[in-house]
Amino acid sequence: MRLLELVSYDRGHDVAVSTQVTIQYVDGCPSWVGAVERVQEAARQVRASIDVKLEKVENVVDAERLQFIGSPTILVEGTDPFGRPGAPPAFACRTPEGSSGCPTVAQLVGVLAGRLGAP
Repeated sequence: MRLLELVSYDRGHDVAVSTQVTIQYVDGCPSWVGAVERVQEAARQVRASIDVKLEKVENVVDAERLQFIGSPTILVEGTDPFGRPGAPPAFACRTPEGSSGCPTVAQLVGVLAGRLGAP
């Protein structure tokens, strides 16, 4: 498993709290790139300061240890707001029904706004 910082998005004086977002992914699943863009756009819309980290899940052992249920997994402050309780670990692409493999900007706005206590 490899962890690297990707980007910090800070709205400066507009924001009082920084939110930690980790995007876990596996090679070969292209939707994690879109997830990064959507997280950044959602943060912009709610005027949130975020620290985004990428965490590459390299094998089945990593997936099991992390309880990783597919790529991309977006963790907000360590929690997967889009996870399915009881879902088994999977070293695979995540394809929620009716989606492109990652949450929409609107879904992410809802999660970030909820974390910040925004309306």
